[in-house]
Amino acid sequence: MVARLWGTQISGPILALVAIVAAFVNARYANDATATAIVARWIAWSTGGISALLILVAQYQAWSAERDKYETEKSKNEAAPHMDIVDLNVVPHGRLGEGLTDLFFNVRLVLGEPSQVSIQGFSLDISNEATSLTVNGIEDVTEWSLVKPVGGFSRSPCVPLTKEMSRRGDPVQGWVHFKIPNLSESAVERCTLIFKVNCVHGTCYLYLPGSRVRTDADGKGMMMKLPS
Repeated sequence: MVARLWGTQISGPILALVAIVAAFVNARYANDATATAIVARWIAWSTGGISALLILVAQYQAWSAERDKYETEKSKNEAAPHMDIVDLNVVPHGRLGEGLTDLFFNVRLVLGEPSQVSIQGFSLDISNEATSLTVNGIEDVTEWSLVKPVGGFSRSPCVPLTKEMSRRGDPVQGWVHFKIPNLSESAVERCTLIFKVNCVHGTCYLYLPGSRVRTDADGKGMMMKLPS
């Protein structure tokens, strides 16, 4: 880039002006060999010196252009994020007589803007006209597995949802675990759930009906904690 910018500078108006002045001076002293030699020497030194200074100008222009690119990309990556959030499965977990104590979300994320995002964490709002609460994701997904009644029982280990999205358009998928106060399934069904992806420069939301947590026989499975 420096070489290209320097080439632009030396073919630009500065050295063109020097060449014009040199032509007039040479014409003025054309009949004086001594003066012509002195003028030629000064023109050579002037041209060389200006060319050397233009290298510094080209270096500054290259630095400035790269800095502008960096600032532009930085501003893009500091913009509020946009992403598609799809819930693939919502599995409730509880204890007999205590109601629901945990919710597990299997989620797919597809980043729209910016080109990369760092996720600080996940949170869940559970609310209706009478009550509202917010819980944060727990970093213990790898301690759980999803069990489904397929040909007896099949067990699939849970993979946590990544917190680093480094490429726009690439889908990522994983599980998020939320510990909740002991709530009855019917109480949660009457609520609205808001799954939040909390990024460094903003939050993305997914709104779900509380009925999404309903325990049924459609094959969503149940969560079991792996033995220690």
